[in-house]
Amino acid sequence: MVSSISLAERRFSIPVVVRYSLLGLLVLLLGVRLSFLGTGALAFPDEERYYRSVEAVEALVGGDVAGFCERLSQTQGRPGDALWRVAPASLQVLLAEVAGVSPHSPASLLIPVAFNYLIVLCSLLVYYRIGRQLLRNEPAALLSTLVYGCLVNTNLYIRHILPYDAALLCFFLTVHWVLRLRQRPERRTYWAVFSIGALSALTFAIYPGYNAAVVVGWVMLLEKRAIWPFNWRRLLSTSVVFALGAAGVLLLFELLTQAGGSSYLESCISLSSTITQGDFADGFSFLFKYLFEAERSLGYLLVGLAAASVPVLLYRLARRRCPTVAAYAELIRDNMLLLSMVLAFLAYAVMVFYQEKLVFYGRILHLYLPFFVLLLAKVLYPATRRLQFVPVALVAGTALYSFGVFAVEYHRIVYPLTVLYQQVPGLKSTTVAHKSQTGTADNADYYLARAPLLETPTTDTSRQAVLVNVAFLYPIHAGVWCNIVELPPSYKLLFSAPHFLTLPAYPFEGYRTEERDVISHCKYQCQVYVQQ
Repeated sequence: MVSSISLAERRFSIPVVVRYSLLGLLVLLLGVRLSFLGTGALAFPDEERYYRSVEAVEALVGGDVAGFCERLSQTQGRPGDALWRVAPASLQVLLAEVAGVSPHSPASLLIPVAFNYLIVLCSLLVYYRIGRQLLRNEPAALLSTLVYGCLVNTNLYIRHILPYDAALLCFFLTVHWVLRLRQRPERRTYWAVFSIGALSALTFAIYPGYNAAVVVGWVMLLEKRAIWPFNWRRLLSTSVVFALGAAGVLLLFELLTQAGGSSYLESCISLSSTITQGDFADGFSFLFKYLFEAERSLGYLLVGLAAASVPVLLYRLARRRCPTVAAYAELIRDNMLLLSMVLAFLAYAVMVFYQEKLVFYGRILHLYLPFFVLLLAKVLYPATRRLQFVPVALVAGTALYSFGVFAVEYHRIVYPLTVLYQQVPGLKSTTVAHKSQTGTADNADYYLARAPLLETPTTDTSRQAVLVNVAFLYPIHAGVWCNIVELPPSYKLLFSAPHFLTLPAYPFEGYRTEERDVISHCKYQCQVYVQQ
């Protein structure tokens, strides 16, 4: 009797220990993420679009409604992102009026970056809810959330003013809503379907690279009786109401941009022809290269789990008794989210590799990797089985180790704009020259335009400082290789730190394979030399 009670207590205690351990680790993860803030904003030229929101607020304060609409329309198919960023931009404009802090200064840029942190936090919470709904197992959902939260891809953009996290949160909310409707069919009204269509379109309006969100949102809404037996009435009613919701959002942004003198729909049509900064040959290999090179230890683990899940999945399908069309229709419907995400990813890969219309970036994987983690959890940890401590410890330990390595590297790297703000003001009595190992020193103008540092003219033109690699290093020519910058012995090294592109995940944002190899080999440093 005693032994049976102790056995029951032991079986009960394992999930409890796992649950609270995973919750504690997630809280720790969020705390470490706070330390990432304070640097990195405006590292990419795409982040410059944020200032359209600042300018829109300034126009609105001045009573210029047409100017407000015009600024929001100058975002290359991202009016949704510009519109929600009016909130942090308003705070920056207020800070500039009250305290005289420029919206371009690092102190002021903490405001939009802090908003980004809140968005990532909300995404993690909604992702956990999605995991609970799909996996029907709290420890499995917590473990999936921990793994997703530890991915380099999840944390990489938190320092930057980019639309990817906001669009992803919008899509997570769409998925969560649809899954809630499946649990409570009585709430499935035409208004709910209309709203889900609008939310899917808003994801696209925030970042057009996530166009798959609209299709996946629609497919998830299909009812069992719309799949088998095929029911035209249910299919059409759902599709029409969903389309009306999506079209309504797109129409509102079209009217907004038309008031600003341009067309949102035209910018969307022309945008696809510009997504070519990458390698078409990476269509089917990009995911594996990213996992191996950017995610590293956690990426290897995920690929290993994916390989293990294939025979497990085939075995479970083979054990199904008396399979019927209706049974397979129910199976498809229950896994519609994960199946549609897999198909959307494969469709994108086909367009990259065969049609050469698009290219993969790390930011595109930002949409798919969360569901890749859930897919593995769905296959390997079914709802009817308790999670055991050993596999949980192995997966969680690998995820935390990977996150720890990333966190150390993330703190170590520097961004050219940060170097200009922190190092150059102490060099006012010198003339400043730019050099680059890639021959792209002219790109330093991108950062100089955002850092008005020299408030007084140079007084001693005979003394010189040299900034090495304090630039946006693009393009990188494979034949040049490292091209070490050599200076006379009279120059003393004042500052040196790894350029942000040396973090393996960053070069996956538009650099080809051979360019990433050069960056990995040369390990570029941002350096400041001063003539003695």
